[in-house]
Amino acid sequence: AIAGNILPQIVTNALGIAIYGMFVAIIVPVAKIKKSVLGVVLTSVTLSCLFRYIPFLQKVSSGFVIIICAIFSAGLFAFLCPIENKNSEN
Repeated sequence: AIAGNILPQIVTNALGIAIYGMFVAIIVPVAKIKKSVLGVVLTSVTLSCLFRYIPFLQKVSSGFVIIICAIFSAGLFAFLCPIENKNSEN
């Protein structure tokens, strides 16, 4: 926070873009391997678009939209594509 006030605006803008780049670099390789991760990402993007473009959903704050999209998508795919326990005694 302190560095953000000291650094020039162009540098803080570049750092903001770098955060998105780091997120993409973390998600894309895993999403290529595991289709469940791709499903979580696509579901989150779809929900986020719905919150953006449906008028009565636009009233929800952006912070809550992120939380809702993440929890719903992760919960849905945890239910649809559970990780099998290799040590189970069935």
